[in-house]
This record gives sequence, C-alpha cells and structure tokens, in this order.
Amino acid sequence: AIGASGSGDLLDMTGLVCGKITLQGGNELFVGVDKLTIHGPGAAALTIDGAAQSRVLRHAGTGTLSLSGLTLAHGRYEFAGPGNVGGGCLFSAGTVVATDVVVTSCALHAINTTAGVALGGGIATQGDLVLVRSRVTRNLAHATHGGALGGGAYAAGSITAKYSVVDANDAVADAGTVLGDAYAGGGGLFSYQGGQVRGTTISGNGARTGAGAVLGRM
Repeated sequence: AIGASGSGDLLDMTGLVCGKITLQGGNELFVGVDKLTIHGPGAAALTIDGAAQSRVLRHAGTGTLSLSGLTLAHGRYEFAGPGNVGGGCLFSAGTVVATDVVVTSCALHAINTTAGVALGGGIATQGDLVLVRSRVTRNLAHATHGGALGGGAYAAGSITAKYSVVDANDAVADAGTVLGDAYAGGGGLFSYQGGQVRGTTISGNGARTGAGAVLGRM
C-alpha cells in the first residue's frame, strides 16, 4: 500500500487486526513520494518491526512524512563505505512529523576504516523533525572510525519536541581517523539548526568515544 501511494495521500492503518508487522528479508518500507501521512491505531496497538535486518522506513521525498499511532522497532542499518549514513529505523530526505509514535531498539552502524559519521540511531532527517507525545528510546548511533551524532535522532534542520520522552539512547564512536580524533555528540538528540523543547523528558542518554569519555549528554 505504501508503494502505491501518491503524494499527499493518507494511509489509514487503524483497521488492521494484527498488532505487529515484521519486515522480511531485509526489505525496508520505501516512501518515494514527497508527502505522505501514515495513521496507525496507536503505538501500543501496532508495531512495525525491522527484525534487526533493515531500516523500517525510508522516505526519499523532500516533503513531509507524517506518522501517528505507531511503534517502529528493531530497525538496523549498516554502511561499510566511507562517508556519512543516517537513520537506523527511519531515514527521511525531507521532514518528519511524529505524533504518538514510539521509536525503539534501533541501531545505525557506520563501519569503515577511513572516515564516516553515523547520524541518528533511531531517526535521521535532512529536513526538520517534530516529535509530539512521542518516545525515542534505546537507540544507538555507532561509528567504528569517525563520529556519531544523535543516538536517538538527528536532524540537519531543526528539532521540535513537545510532551515527548527521549531516553536511554547512545552515540558511540570507537576510534579516530588520520583526519582527526573520534567524536560523539547528542546522545539523545542532535540538530544543526537548533529547535524547541517543551514539556519533554530527556534523560539517560550518552555520547562517548572508545576511550569512554562522555562528550555530551542530553
């Protein structure tokens, strides 16, 4: 259904009788349109699970992907080449608005011997990220060489978090490169364009290098 959607469509999943969708064979759900809304029955009622074999969702459009009433879990993405990589559970080339959504237990690994940055263990957006009554928890952004930013979520734009919880996420960089030392930042959230936090709990997140130094905690 997602692949057949047009830009601006609403995908209503509230009528599903199953409580869990497990992705098979490392096949992430691909959203190729600019704008799409996916509405679920509630985060406790429907989980889309990547089974630690793939991301859950990849949004290639530059518009807004709006999600509500879902849990995204056990996404995993590994990138072995040099360069940056984003989103262990959800990657968007545009903006993401998540309302009543849980993103949990996802991992992003930048595995290389030169230089690379792992951006957003749970969520990564090239635009803005808006969290409303959502939770981002127990996600990991990890780089073997280089940097890791945003254990829970990363945005190249701004991050707005309202009445949400961001907890127990980690950004970890094992080692530096010939270009410089390892670095990690924003264990919970990392944004290049700032943002706004209102009524939100941000706790128990860590950012550290292989030496164990805590470089940032939010």
